[in-house]
Amino acid sequence: MNEIFTPSRLNRYKVNENDSESVILGRYLWNVRLSEAFYPALALFEVIFRNRVDQAITGQYGQDWLSEDWMLWPAKSMYPRKQIQEKRAKLKKTAERGHLVAELNLGFWISLLEKPYKPLLWDKPAVFEAAFPGFQDKIMNRPQHVFKRLEEIRILRNRISHHEPIFDIPIGLEQSYQNLRQTIAWLSADGEAMLKSVCRFESVWQEKVKYFEIGSTHKQNS
Repeated sequence: MNEIFTPSRLNRYKVNENDSESVILGRYLWNVRLSEAFYPALALFEVIFRNRVDQAITGQYGQDWLSEDWMLWPAKSMYPRKQIQEKRAKLKKTAERGHLVAELNLGFWISLLEKPYKPLLWDKPAVFEAAFPGFQDKIMNRPQHVFKRLEEIRILRNRISHHEPIFDIPIGLEQSYQNLRQTIAWLSADGEAMLKSVCRFESVWQEKVKYFEIGSTHKQNS
């Protein structure tokens, strides 16, 4: 396998000292399928999330809120302004507003849940409720709670995008999936229902026993 994978990459999938090459490769390929199984949830989340946030803020400030000269951008918050400028420069002048909404990356939309934006956005009447209509938790700082969840999703998304191991993430992959599913439910009940109809994560995750029993048995018999 050395002509395909470097030893350092495959070593990330070695759990037991005596795991054979075939066991490690099997675990690697299982991780690939786990990453694939996350795609429907991540795709639905990202599209629904940016549209909900855009619609919620538009309801408060109008469609011009994406203007790079928007007077309410916090003085020290250069990232969103820079993102808008860069994405707008890449688009044709005739591009519709929706193209800009789609071009702005996930980090841009998540950054709007950070602390500086709370009084400008999320403390305004009905803005949070418009973005997250399914959020029912009775807590003091709802935007901060959601922001932490969104950062968790962003990190998982990036690990998948960079073809890294996800089966052993600290929070637990099954919990990460349930958190992602709950976040979609916060955004849209229809989105959650759609996810149930297409996602295969649970069935792929159930194969965990197979891939880890192989390694354990191998160690015991050696």
